[in-house]
Amino acid sequence: MNNQKNKKMGLKIKESIKYFNDNKSAETIKMTQTSLGAKVLPEMNPKTAGWYITQWSKGLEEGKLRIKEIMIIKNETGVSLNFLFGITK
Repeated sequence: MNNQKNKKMGLKIKESIKYFNDNKSAETIKMTQTSLGAKVLPEMNPKTAGWYITQWSKGLEEGKLRIKEIMIIKNETGVSLNFLFGITK
């Protein structure tokens, strides 16, 4: 049986944060999963919001992930939706 088929694929959030940090200006503060989580889920405490970011990057807790959050992640990190979803051509 193919294990790839059963493996959950999460969003490329860690890679998106790395892209942001690699391309930010010198005076811009480095982004972390916690700081991104605070922007994506401002109603939660930053530690919990960061936990959700980690879960989404692993393909877990997908029920909590909506288009609104995906677009905030995309806009905050500066990546394309294709990059975020790992779509390459």
